Amino acid sequence: ETGAKGKPVFTINPEQVRTTLMTLYHDIYDARVSIDFPAEMTIELTERVPVVEWDFGGSSFWIDQDGMVLNESRSREDTIHVYADSFPGASSQEDRNLPSYFSTDVLQTIKTMGMYVPEGKPLYFTYKNGFGWDTEEGWRIFFGKTDSDIEEKKRMESSLTKYFKENDIEPIFVSLEFKDAPYYRFVEN
Repeated sequence: ETGAKGKPVFTINPEQVRTTLMTLYHDIYDARVSIDFPAEMTIELTERVPVVEWDFGGSSFWIDQDGMVLNESRSREDTIHVYADSFPGASSQEDRNLPSYFSTDVLQTIKTMGMYVPEGKPLYFTYKNGFGWDTEEGWRIFFGKTDSDIEEKKRMESSLTKYFKENDIEPIFVSLEFKDAPYYRFVEN
């Protein structure tokens, strides 16, 4: 309710109507309200556009380009899908109190990681290991909770892939979260 219904148009404050809409509906990115005499009010709304869909144990929420968490939205083709058991900034793995927004740094990390995910593979996030995905070779790799040193970590991934192939090692899990202490688990043949 904007408070404008049934009022004469000359008594309506367009900025107050805009503020009310923006406060009541956080899925609105912007609102323009104009008054035209003798008796017309026009409201133009711009919705927030999700750039990330976060699948959190079977229920989803979306994040827009500013980091705002949206409870309901529609994913677009270019939306980054993240399958997660937690979220960045959680106080523990059991923490289910979602923030109302994610920082610019977290959003940038998601976008950066999304650029590296192999085609057709989902992006994962775990409380313990951060962001990762399944490689073309079939093993899961994690890079940590931020995109720091991602270029170096990707080179390490390439070197490890070569090493695994040359030595007939079948890893099931690789962590490059700490670039100075990478580790992996493998299936013994």
